[in-house]
Amino acid sequence: MSSAPDTTNSTSGAGSIRSLYSDTGRYLQSFGAFLKDSDEHEAIINWIKTYMDEMIVHLGGKKDLRLMSVGCGDGQVDLVVIEKLRNAHFQNIHVTLIDPSGEQTDRCRTLLQSLTTSEEGQAQVTLTFKTTSFEDYIATFEASGEALPKYDMVYLVQMLYYVKNPFSVLENSIKSLEGTGRLFLIHVSGHSGYAKVWKKFGPRLPQDDNCNYTTADDIRKLCDQLGDHVHVDQTEIESTFNIGSDLRTSLTGQLAVDFIVEAAEFVEKAPEPLKSEVLDLIASDECTKKNEKGEMSFNNNLSAITMYVR
Repeated sequence: MSSAPDTTNSTSGAGSIRSLYSDTGRYLQSFGAFLKDSDEHEAIINWIKTYMDEMIVHLGGKKDLRLMSVGCGDGQVDLVVIEKLRNAHFQNIHVTLIDPSGEQTDRCRTLLQSLTTSEEGQAQVTLTFKTTSFEDYIATFEASGEALPKYDMVYLVQMLYYVKNPFSVLENSIKSLEGTGRLFLIHVSGHSGYAKVWKKFGPRLPQDDNCNYTTADDIRKLCDQLGDHVHVDQTEIESTFNIGSDLRTSLTGQLAVDFIVEAAEFVEKAPEPLKSEVLDLIASDECTKKNEKGEMSFNNNLSAITMYVR
């Protein structure tokens, strides 16, 4: 975990609870509840559409664009990016999409396939899929001595939780930018409810190689280490996650807690006093707002970080 947790009362309580990523069924159930009960996807898409408008102006002198999507997942973000750009004034858009999951890559390919057929006034889109981690993608160029390809835009959306060395990913992403290129990434905010929970309880929750408790504040510190030649901006994206009114006995609340702490069946299996401490913090004003019915909206804020080489 890259963040600097509060180690007060850090006696391990994770022995009786498992990482959410070790239980595929529970993960899918909690993630499905999150997608249904949060506005994260809409918040991300709205920010990206606005940023693409800026990029269209910034890249206005170009006819051909080269993009790289790092951790493309199922392609939902790429769909928005490419659709916005192909309806601008560009003639050709070449997109390299990287993800280690063959299943996700196949979903992405299916979703984006229709974009490769252009109508009058639209750019011709070419897609290249790489079913590999970004680290291994970079390693192939290092091993061969071949120069890294250059891109006009590189983007990493909600993926830096899943890499062992975020700084290396950021450094190589910046090296992949064309002279006037831009990089953007989206990550959970350091001012979100997750940040409060992870910082205080991270050492007492199950650790898993598949994910880490980093926030955008941790990522920003890494960005600042890239050097003075890299310009960095950070913007808050407001988002909420409706977690119900009862975290202990309702399925809605239990699944929300699992997703927030990244632990399977946390309410049922976590020991006391850890369970009560975590639930109390999630339900507190530090992390949530309550309406007159007692229903809680968890702070699901994100940060967008944009970078370019001066």
